[in-house]
Amino acid sequence: MRRYALFHLMFALYLMYFALPEARQYDSFLEGVFWASWFIFFFFIIGANLARLLRISSATQLPADQGKKSVQRQN
Repeated sequence: MRRYALFHLMFALYLMYFALPEARQYDSFLEGVFWASWFIFFFFIIGANLARLLRISSATQLPADQGKKSVQRQN
């Protein structure tokens, strides 16, 4: 799994390398919105792959959820 995350991270950076010079030359508001949404998507991809590489899980349990699981284990 770590190989895939590293590959996706490098591929996203590779695409950013080619997109960045074009992103600086936008003329209309619509092009600016497109590039802004593209950068936001890029940062989501980078964040997700870094979380996978660093093994950060999004499955955090609240104290109320932990109590429910202990009740289920008793049954």
